[in-house]
Amino acid sequence: MEWSNENILAFLDFYEAESIVWNSGHNDHKNRNLVYDAWKRIERNMGGRYSVAETDKCNKCRTEKSYVVLRRKDVYCKNCFLTGTIHKFKALLGKSRLVRPNDKVLIYHKIGHPSTALLHFLRTGLDLNTPKKIRFEIDVLFIEDQYQLTVDERQDVIKKIKEEVTAFGFKIHFIPFIKYISDNSISEIMEYDNLHISGNDESKLLANFEKISNTNKNEIMNLMKRRLLVDVAKHLDCKFIFLPDTSVETASNLLSNMSLGRGCHVPFDTGFCDDREDVKILRPLRLFDMKELAFLQQI
Repeated sequence: MEWSNENILAFLDFYEAESIVWNSGHNDHKNRNLVYDAWKRIERNMGGRYSVAETDKCNKCRTEKSYVVLRRKDVYCKNCFLTGTIHKFKALLGKSRLVRPNDKVLIYHKIGHPSTALLHFLRTGLDLNTPKKIRFEIDVLFIEDQYQLTVDERQDVIKKIKEEVTAFGFKIHFIPFIKYISDNSISEIMEYDNLHISGNDESKLLANFEKISNTNKNEIMNLMKRRLLVDVAKHLDCKFIFLPDTSVETASNLLSNMSLGRGCHVPFDTGFCDDREDVKILRPLRLFDMKELAFLQQI
């Protein structure tokens, strides 16, 4: 980043005014939140000619230029950010000590950064040549329920999902949600070649819930998807299901359960492991936020 002499002098004036940044004797010098706020004031005063992310050094290595700012104060370079996110994912799995070598795991794949990041973490762990290598077997499931889209758009989504998952080297299964509700059968409807998309799928789905309130409808659909995941996992002999739920979904589930009077279910619906079924449901991304996973996809 190259500045003119005018910009340098302006920056020095604003920097000198924020003694909390440079004066180690300041009472709040060690308060990272207040120091970061001071840097942001300098940024605003510079009128866009300066960004905190451009000049801050990585909090981890203290040498490389920053790449991402998390939680308004944690600044990391690309290498430290990538290493830290992978370590956080593997540490959460490792501390639980639930998944054993050669266990089969079903990955619930959705559209968005969390699901792609989950595949990235798993592929990275499988490719390691260290004792910390991931050693379980993986199958991926995508539930086709994009009824707000046209038939052509839904087919395009399915094609892109298949390309994305196979690019990571995983096998993917597709199930139309409406077909499961109608037939409640797994073996005949979970293959890509048997996937049938119709323009009246949404009307068929709504016909099953026409006399149910929106709140109850969403709750029932979530329960049916959960049942579908468990049925597919049992059909494939998987002991675990990985959900791509981030910290936002976890907080949303907490508030929803409390508002619906389901407080006793909070530990299962928001915790790392839900063991109410024979197949355990895990949330390995529950400590990640969307910003972390979005930046991960840009590296």
